[in-house]
Amino acid sequence: MHEELPLSSAPSTKPSVAETLRAATTAQQVLIALLLALAFTLAFREIRDLDTGFHLKAGDWMLQNFRWPGNDVFTYTINDHPYIDMYWGYQVVLSITNSIGGEFLIVAINALLVVLNFWLVIKRTQQLGSIRQFSFGVVMFVGVFAASYHFGIRPHIFSFLFLNLILLVLENYYRDRSTKLWPLPVIMLLWVNMHTIFVLGWVAFFCYFVGISIEQRKLDMNLLKWCAIGVVICLLNPYTYHCFLLPLEQFGFLQGGNLFKKMISEYASPFKGRTLTGMYWLNGELVLFQPNFFFHLFLVLTLVAVGARLLKEKIVKIHELLLVVIFSYLMASAFKNIGYFLMALMPLVVHGIGALFYRHRDRLTPAGTRLRDALPTALTSEKMLLWGSVGMIVVVVLASMRVATNAYYIGWRSRDVTGYRYSTNNMPMRSAQFLRDNGLTGRLFNHINFGGIYMYMLPQKVFIDARNEVIGEEFFKEFSSFRTPKGREAILRKYDPQIIAFPRRVEERYWLPPLRKSPDWRLVYLDDISMVFLKKDYAPQIPTLDSNKAAEGAPARSLQEIDEIIYQYKPSSFFSGFFKPQYFPNEEMDVVGGMLAMRWIEPAIRYGVEGIRRSTVDVPEMYYNLAEAFRLRGDWERAIYCYRRYHTANPTAESVKKIRYCQQMAIRQQRGMGNEQPPAAIPEENADTTSSNQLDQ
Repeated sequence: MHEELPLSSAPSTKPSVAETLRAATTAQQVLIALLLALAFTLAFREIRDLDTGFHLKAGDWMLQNFRWPGNDVFTYTINDHPYIDMYWGYQVVLSITNSIGGEFLIVAINALLVVLNFWLVIKRTQQLGSIRQFSFGVVMFVGVFAASYHFGIRPHIFSFLFLNLILLVLENYYRDRSTKLWPLPVIMLLWVNMHTIFVLGWVAFFCYFVGISIEQRKLDMNLLKWCAIGVVICLLNPYTYHCFLLPLEQFGFLQGGNLFKKMISEYASPFKGRTLTGMYWLNGELVLFQPNFFFHLFLVLTLVAVGARLLKEKIVKIHELLLVVIFSYLMASAFKNIGYFLMALMPLVVHGIGALFYRHRDRLTPAGTRLRDALPTALTSEKMLLWGSVGMIVVVVLASMRVATNAYYIGWRSRDVTGYRYSTNNMPMRSAQFLRDNGLTGRLFNHINFGGIYMYMLPQKVFIDARNEVIGEEFFKEFSSFRTPKGREAILRKYDPQIIAFPRRVEERYWLPPLRKSPDWRLVYLDDISMVFLKKDYAPQIPTLDSNKAAEGAPARSLQEIDEIIYQYKPSSFFSGFFKPQYFPNEEMDVVGGMLAMRWIEPAIRYGVEGIRRSTVDVPEMYYNLAEAFRLRGDWERAIYCYRRYHTANPTAESVKKIRYCQQMAIRQQRGMGNEQPPAAIPEENADTTSSNQLDQ
């Protein structure tokens, strides 16, 4: 007979608090690694920043000539303008990187710099207190996606790095006055020779110096000394004191009356126009998984966090308030400043949100206790951290999978694509290649968006590019006058170009109608991005582009084959978007727009059908443009069907009007009345503009 053991002596299967805490710590370390991997995945995408061209060209030029530019050497229009190249260090690094490993190495290093930036953000977050709180993973996840729009190949990636380093050193000094401050001038020396936004380092100096001096009720002379050295050392650049003037000039670009702010989207405030709401509604669906949503969510978290730190902290930190106010102002002034706002404030937001639920030493506040008790099972703070981290691990992994397959980008119709090549659906690489391969080195009038890439790829000098500090507001105003007939004629008369190249989606309405009608110009090249016209007596060996040649890029199909493609519905890509590469026909859709603008109906139908066939998702936008092509051909039944496919997702009065018109024409056709009322009964300008607007989405 065996004696039963008392219940109290039975081995316990419940993990101890220490074991739970160890598991939670491990889970959070895994979460941090995955957040950094997510940042890398978001940054490892095709190069689509139009400024990359002039940065590479300038870097190559300096390495070849062993000197810095004086007056501009890359345009034939403003070569008397001084070129104060405060990006020279970045450009040389970019050029060397490109010569060693091409696009892959450029994208890979840029992605690693993004990872380094977020690692520094995490280190700065740890400076402010323990990150063993479930708010850490949530805020960092939101911050990574909110900042992802600014992960392009641009010098601001280095500015993020230098800003993080300076804030790291200054926060260390705030907490320990024995901290060495000599890194501050070293960082500033590097920064001033890479990017004009180095003045943000001075902003950080100001915030901490004022904050510390007020808190200790006397001037911190040690900090003042090193900050002064950090300011003066900025004179050690090729342009000496001019480095102080250029940021002031660029600050002027952000002011309301400035022409650059009116015409260039990145200078616009994120709270004005379509940028505020972004594309929350797309084809009848609410789209939340996009940078705009995460940015707006981060703004809400920032407001809550600032309030929480003001209410929960015994001492109001003046330098933190100054950082919030100044970087919020910069963010509200221009879309391009959002990244700096996020980098500066993420650590404050993590701990501000955490202050709602945690006291010091990871103890729960009353609000945190209520949250814990509201969960299905009463959890300790350690278990809240553990399961919160595990939950965020799942979310981060799933999000990374959708980014890698491009499902994330397609969901909000971004033109970004995971990869490392130059993005041919955003950069005029192919039209530049066409000009170069055919030896077309004549005088060029190019759009400002094309200047950087053309400067890099073509032997001749360009008309204009996006170095705003070089071209100046006056010349930009002259360039922008091409949007009026009088201004266009003045530009052509003054500069007498032999080649005109412009982006179809942006400027087609201004250039295409007059050039098509003019006997002096002929179209020789068209793709999804570019249109290229040559003067009639220039390069006669280059054939004029016609609809037959334009149609060669897409296969011809019978009506039965067309119907089999356009009448099908794509299955939902939600689940396949986690593991199967996704494709959205941006290229085909833009080509269709160009063909419609030229009234080349058969090529438009070919490309439209091919785009629908290749797409892994339903494309209501393409159905609209395909409907336009069928309408112009007089194929009323297919036009009606395609309009309806678009109207189902985007019900508009315009689409109803066109459906009814096509129905009336179909009835007339069935009654043997023919097409006595041609498709032009719907004004061509209206149809053309609507189609173009759909493409721009």
